[in-house]
Amino acid sequence: MDSNQSGLPSPEDMNVGLYHFIRENNDQGVALRQEGELDEAISNYDRVLSIKGDVAVVYNNRGVVWLERGNPDRAISDFDKAVDIAPDFAAPYYNRGIAHRKKRNLEQAIADFSLALEKEPHLPEAYNNRGEAWSRKGDLERAIADYSRAIALEADFVAAYNNRGEAQYKKQNFDHAIEDYSRALKINPEFAIAYFNRALAWCAQKQPERAFENFRRVLELDPELLKAHCRVSEYLKKGSVDRVCRKFE
Repeated sequence: MDSNQSGLPSPEDMNVGLYHFIRENNDQGVALRQEGELDEAISNYDRVLSIKGDVAVVYNNRGVVWLERGNPDRAISDFDKAVDIAPDFAAPYYNRGIAHRKKRNLEQAIADFSLALEKEPHLPEAYNNRGEAWSRKGDLERAIADYSRAIALEADFVAAYNNRGEAQYKKQNFDHAIEDYSRALKINPEFAIAYFNRALAWCAQKQPERAFENFRRVLELDPELLKAHCRVSEYLKKGSVDRVCRKFE
């Protein structure tokens, strides 16, 4: 989560030319990151921080780029600085949570997502990501509660439906899981992972024909999802319905 305006200093607090310089370079950095030009984005942020080293949004946005470059430690360092400068700025807490989750520091990730939600209670992404952290810790009830909060805030949040379905599947609530995967697919009919997950739930429900059709859809949309499961693609191509589900028992 990068930002164009939140975390920027007020134009009343500095020279007008400096304010526009900061905003222009920050906005360019965001655009460059979105275009995949990560080195150039960092250069824009460095340019600002070399002149004014207390701009929270620039530290936050540079941290986002470090995350995308696979360097969560440098990202966390930037998010820490952003939080120190602007303690009420929600984005760096959220992003630091993402970085900690990448490092499998789940307790710290949950704490940061919670802090982000204290600052900004209407962040469906924070609820969804905190739910994922709870799920990885094995606390499925809390995970489901967070996914439900995310969906309440954003009714077409495909990933949250899929994630809640996965938590329901782990609890062996297969009907609820199938319902959530189906909701995700109603919103995005090409969301391959939801077809894959729904197929597993149909297998668990001893309905191989329905599972087979979902696996076939996965094969059409994203065959790489089935690559790790030896011979499944072969069974699908041959029409071996029962043998597909047996691979996942």
